[in-house]
Amino acid sequence: MGVISTKINDDTVKNAPPSIHRISDIEIQGFHVRLGKWKANRQREGDYYLHCSSDIVNGAERNIKISPIDAISADEARSLAKSLISQLTKNSVDKNNHSNGQIEPNFIQDKPAEDNDPIVYITQANQLIKRYIDHLSGIKSKDASDTIRTLIIDIIPKLKGVSIAELNASFLLERCIDPIVTRDCKQHAGVVFLVLKQMLDFSVNEGVLSFNPLNRIRREDITGITSPDKRYLNAQELDTVFSTLKKLKVTPQVTTALEILLLTGLRLNQLCASKWQHVNQKSGIWIFPNQTISFLNVNSDDHYVCLNEAIIQRLNTLKALAQNIDSPFILPSLTTKKSDPRSISIDKRSVTRSIARNLDNFGIDKFTPNDFRETMKVHLIGMGVNAILIEQMLDRKLPVNLRGYCGIADKQARLDAQNLWADYLTKVIGAWQ
Repeated sequence: MGVISTKINDDTVKNAPPSIHRISDIEIQGFHVRLGKWKANRQREGDYYLHCSSDIVNGAERNIKISPIDAISADEARSLAKSLISQLTKNSVDKNNHSNGQIEPNFIQDKPAEDNDPIVYITQANQLIKRYIDHLSGIKSKDASDTIRTLIIDIIPKLKGVSIAELNASFLLERCIDPIVTRDCKQHAGVVFLVLKQMLDFSVNEGVLSFNPLNRIRREDITGITSPDKRYLNAQELDTVFSTLKKLKVTPQVTTALEILLLTGLRLNQLCASKWQHVNQKSGIWIFPNQTISFLNVNSDDHYVCLNEAIIQRLNTLKALAQNIDSPFILPSLTTKKSDPRSISIDKRSVTRSIARNLDNFGIDKFTPNDFRETMKVHLIGMGVNAILIEQMLDRKLPVNLRGYCGIADKQARLDAQNLWADYLTKVIGAWQ
């Protein structure tokens, strides 16, 4: 949606380009115009609005419609917006002092506001972040929860006590991004940068800022152009990792999960989301419904893994470890403090941390559980397995003309490759013998 920030008057509303659908006022915080379709008289539909934060209305954020743009002039709308802010602020103070006070959000004064009317302005960065968190709290999605977590952990501590006037590009990058890049965590720095940029876009849309200081900076300018890691583990490294895990205080559940990831080439997200209802030992198929990994750019068909003796043995181990929980998840959370542990699966970070915390003990180059996928691919190609078959086993996207090459009819080919891989791992990993 096209958004501009300027002082709202009759000329800016009348001459707004067709690509602009919203104009935020730079003087009255929250006051804006929403422009719609063109009418037969060659004029646009539109309304004046006032966005009120939870600080003003003492509750959830809301947008209050003031008037259609063809009913009053822009100057009249500005006066009404000031009057409305004054009244809502007064009601908010009264409600804090008197428990029986009541806010009338639709009240608009007939007379313009005086110059000394109390208008609430955001002057501190923490106020801006709080407003954005309040906005995200009303969105029920995992992405919103992850964004809030990033704001609390990586942004709020860095901008504590900072005024809005100090929020320029160099200051934000130096405070919030550079320390993360210095730790050689460029991928995480990119995530924090995007969250920061989204928050500033939100503040512009709500009229808090006149422009986004990070608008001309791209994520690639921070992280560089990244390509998928091609890290794979050789036979000696595989033996070292699993032999060391056996000696360390890593839970049997996490160790078994890592073994399954290596045997199957699954993504960690897929394994954590999988349920027992997806495992059919009778037919020898383990199904991974597409909706459990819809955020990935993969084939639309469900993914499946052929079950061999090695995989079934480890699935039985996981079932025995969680037999007292009766959870639908293959990897239930065994340490959750929630009242019903059956409703939650293991946090994938628990599996990732088991590797990250023990890299010094392993004595090899850095790797993650998802690097087992590339490990499986490289070794199977070296054994002469068809490359397209391997890509299908790893649930990677193929060109349209090749997607039917390895369908369910090729179950035996997949099973043979799975057995070949399991036999190789048993031979090279001493802890599995």
